[in-house]
Amino acid sequence: MSLEFGLEEEVFIVERNKPALDSLYPLYSLVKNNPNFYYLHTAVNLARGKDILDFFVASVEISTGIARTPEAAIEQLRLIRKEFVKECPQKVACLGMLPNYTEHTSLVSGFHVHISGDFDFKKARIALAHYLPALLLITANSPSLGNDYFSNRILQNPFSKAIVVDSYARFQDIIISRRLNTLEIRIFDPCVDLDRYLILLELIEKIILSNENVEFDFRNYAELRKESAMRGISSKKVEAIVDEICSKYDVDKYIFTYPPAIHTKKIFLDLGEEQAYAKLDALYRQGIEYQGSRLPKTLRALLGFFGYYIPKIPFSTYKFLKEHGYI
Repeated sequence: MSLEFGLEEEVFIVERNKPALDSLYPLYSLVKNNPNFYYLHTAVNLARGKDILDFFVASVEISTGIARTPEAAIEQLRLIRKEFVKECPQKVACLGMLPNYTEHTSLVSGFHVHISGDFDFKKARIALAHYLPALLLITANSPSLGNDYFSNRILQNPFSKAIVVDSYARFQDIIISRRLNTLEIRIFDPCVDLDRYLILLELIEKIILSNENVEFDFRNYAELRKESAMRGISSKKVEAIVDEICSKYDVDKYIFTYPPAIHTKKIFLDLGEEQAYAKLDALYRQGIEYQGSRLPKTLRALLGFFGYYIPKIPFSTYKFLKEHGYI
């Protein structure tokens, strides 16, 4: 059996240590340069509720096409990242929440994994759900300056909550996507380290191909995801799942023991907010600088809104209706 993968990576566009007003400009530039691909493979998450009073855009999304191996999916994302940062004059922060704004619950970024193939989606969903409290630690990357949790996004995100019985219900950790007919895992934080993404995809592939039957308790899962996001393998229950994965699928326990959040928080504590965001930007760019015109910020904001957001409304509306089962 062969699987196919697609990746969605959401990141923050940052200026003055918060989401930039002109965050849509890089997406406008990508679509202008390659409309056939990037009209469908970019998206924006707007701030919601009371957050809209302080912010307009929360995060932006880039996504891959279909890949037939984990390695091919990661290579696609690597190339798309390069094209993205060439068009981005602001700083890029690849993490689940901004450490200085974790009280704003709609300011979130995720890393979503889509899998398709000739397998039982509902059975695979439960098998993966059994391991998700451990798997989330591979990319857990939303620390806060106000607590020591690994993933504040998982604890607070209104758009991805604990698993329910209905496989198609939106805004849970793993769903069957009506629009794409894929199994979509929505729990993961984004991180700079593509090697961690590759390990994660390879484990997902192994778990699905094993076709194993697992016992699953929905209420117990909700508590386990919370413990993992807060304490990692300091929780004996979470560590037991980690040990099970390591023994079955031959993976180093280190990848679960030290989530990216540990390094990210150290950067903020050592450097302060301004220099920390500059460091995160440099890590994501990998030496690739902005290569566009130095337009005024107000003009970039207008181009992003009228040249990207407005033209995307028809497709965004279709996505909403399809994903929620209205069409």
